[in-house]
Amino acid sequence: MATMNKTDKWELAVELLNENKVSEDVIEALKELFAPKKGGAHVDIEEVVTRDADGEIVEMICSLSGVSLPATGDYFYEDKKGTGVGGTGLKRLSIQGEKARKEHAKQIKASKDAIKEDLYAGNIDVATAKDMEANLADVDYSSVGLLDVEDENEAA
Repeated sequence: MATMNKTDKWELAVELLNENKVSEDVIEALKELFAPKKGGAHVDIEEVVTRDADGEIVEMICSLSGVSLPATGDYFYEDKKGTGVGGTGLKRLSIQGEKARKEHAKQIKASKDAIKEDLYAGNIDVATAKDMEANLADVDYSSVGLLDVEDENEAA
């Protein structure tokens, strides 16, 4: 028997449900749960970019931080495929946003390790450890913004 894709399996299931006189309401409910969906995230490019008078993309919103930044290689990663958002050659992932996310992940790991150490040492109980882990801070993207040109010139 040839392998079936998800769409073929769903169509066969609907046929069986119809043959067994299952109501349309039940089939629709099952469709919400099991019918194959279109993959991938779809974003309206015009909602995440700012264009100049010539229609060129001059700013993009970082997909992580939600901050609008200049659409340049100083702020965003290059798209390996070369096309990027709207032909800019850039991804929507900002360098600053990714840095903040990575630093946060490192801090969370260190905090969780410290909580485990305290738990294993008997300094805290399980409920306290769970409460401490639940109250760890979310990623802080407040550092994402325009680069300070003076700082860049001093570093050079």
